[in-house]
Amino acid sequence: MIIQELWNEGIIPVIELDKIEDAFPLGNALHSAGIGCAEVTFRTGAAEEAIRILSKKFPTMKVGAGTVLTIDQVKCAI
Repeated sequence: MIIQELWNEGIIPVIELDKIEDAFPLGNALHSAGIGCAEVTFRTGAAEEAIRILSKKFPTMKVGAGTVLTIDQVKCAI
């Protein structure tokens, strides 16, 4: 169950990226540190692509969307 998996992580980093090119290096750092999840906030225009990059490059990482305030953002997050 996803709730138990997130609980077991112990920490969920909240990520706010201004530049898409920062997504992979940050994901790599989290992965290297043994952190298997992250929340990407929709406070910037880079969120949708950052979620896509993290999910594709780190398929075992649980990637969530945060600060989702509109239906359009929900669609982008999915």
